[in-house]
Amino acid sequence: MVKISPWQAILPLAIGAAAADDCTCTLKPLGRARDDAPAIAEILSECGNSGNTVCFPESYTYTIGSALETFVEDATIRLEGTFQFSNNLTYWMNNSFPVDLQNQLSAWRFHGQNFVLDGGANFTGTIDGNGQAWYTYSKGGSNTPGRPMTLDIYNSTNGVVRNLYFYQPQFWAIITQYAKNITFENIEVFAENTDPAANGTNWVQNIDGADTYRSSDITFRNFTYDAGDDCIAFKGNSTSIHLSDITCLGGPGIAFGSIGQYTDRPDYLDDITIENLYVQRPSYSGVGLGQGTGAAVYFKSWIGVEYGTPPNGGGGGTGTVTNVVVSNVTMKDLDLAVYINSCLSYISTIDPDADPSQYCNTSTLTFDNLTFSGFSGTTDGSYGTQVAQLNCSTEAPCTGLTFLDFDVTTPNGAAQFSCQNVESIAGATCS
Repeated sequence: MVKISPWQAILPLAIGAAAADDCTCTLKPLGRARDDAPAIAEILSECGNSGNTVCFPESYTYTIGSALETFVEDATIRLEGTFQFSNNLTYWMNNSFPVDLQNQLSAWRFHGQNFVLDGGANFTGTIDGNGQAWYTYSKGGSNTPGRPMTLDIYNSTNGVVRNLYFYQPQFWAIITQYAKNITFENIEVFAENTDPAANGTNWVQNIDGADTYRSSDITFRNFTYDAGDDCIAFKGNSTSIHLSDITCLGGPGIAFGSIGQYTDRPDYLDDITIENLYVQRPSYSGVGLGQGTGAAVYFKSWIGVEYGTPPNGGGGGTGTVTNVVVSNVTMKDLDLAVYINSCLSYISTIDPDADPSQYCNTSTLTFDNLTFSGFSGTTDGSYGTQVAQLNCSTEAPCTGLTFLDFDVTTPNGAAQFSCQNVESIAGATCS
């Protein structure tokens, strides 16, 4: 039996006729901004199994005031209301769950086997990160320590996450870690800064839509992102990842990486397909975005020497990016269509007097068998007539790059491909 506060109630079959047919258990929030996380964890532990359906109705807002770890198996979670995280920054910086990658944190660690997490057919399910407090705290800093990711699908198998709206996430909205066969469908992520102190700079930095890490067989369908960083990013050892019908408004685009940050952890990205992708600048009217949209797709590997420690230091890692197909892409006024960067570092944040360019040909991480097909649209002319920058390392030249039906135009003249250390390319001529 679930133990609950007298101010709460588990209401089986009490949400009206439509819900009564589905809900095995329903949780009512405490109200008045009191912490509902313990009761959420308990009801999912007790009722989130054996084919049950646990309901959080549309009419309710649940306060997540403490780190939330949940376990479900063979269950459906109908999150049709709102989960709103508190903005007690000191608490979250000291009590969130550790994420091995880049010494980061997560606020909701979700363990699931054979599950559905559903925001409802009317798309009312909302996860509100209360992110403005974090944006003001970070002030546009890259990977500012202590900011937790919103939803961490951790060590989970055979799941569906659908019909959810992520509003003002604290950091990355979604991460999968050690996960297999998870589908994300009908997901929207939105973030904007309203603090006027931003004054033309990007304070929604590091608000990724979703990241995969050490995960396989992950699918994203009908995913919309409107913020200022990676739309969807594939971190190390992400394999068999499939995206379709993706809209990215703002940020650098779809990211392969960053990878190669750790000397003792080879990173492999293999069998990744992206189809029906639309990318343009952000739509919102928030204060001080301070950046355009970098590329439709971009690849970022660290320098080949270790300099500093994560999150903003590192490098020297090995690995491979291979068997990638990106097709049917429409873009509007981006910096570039495709960007490969094998010289990633944040050395200047560690030592402002250092020269990062001296390490730009040291990476040994390889890029091979990458196909880009059916691109159309425009650049904004930020790089003149360039539509692609393929900056590979002398230590690991790029091979097997293919461009098919590539019709991206620039406002400055005929499209050009800028290449460094590209050994084999088809369908495009390097300039």
